[in-house]
Amino acid sequence: MLTEFGKILRKLRIDRQELLRDMAKNLEVSSAYLSAVETGKRKIPIDWCSKISTLYKLDPDTIRELEWAYENSAQEIRIPLVGVPVQKKEAVISFAKALDGLNDKELKRIMEIVNGRKE
Repeated sequence: MLTEFGKILRKLRIDRQELLRDMAKNLEVSSAYLSAVETGKRKIPIDWCSKISTLYKLDPDTIRELEWAYENSAQEIRIPLVGVPVQKKEAVISFAKALDGLNDKELKRIMEIVNGRKE
């Protein structure tokens, strides 16, 4: 099944009448690797958003859409904690551990706080 990132890549190829193998060649990977990234069987290389944006001269809206899809297709997120104060590290770790136990209402409230909105 295609990831959100894979859907955008496929749409980009279709809009530009490009085959999977052509995009793979442009990205300097095999067709099999590109296909695996699209379906979530391989991690999306960290530099692909900028590489694809440059290669295909994407407009700012499409770049934002691609970055959103990258974030929403990720199976794993790495958060660099070098130089981060201990209290913030503890908050990140505590949140990650508690995430599965939070209900939708609690998650919504946390997102409102994080995004600076109050309802």
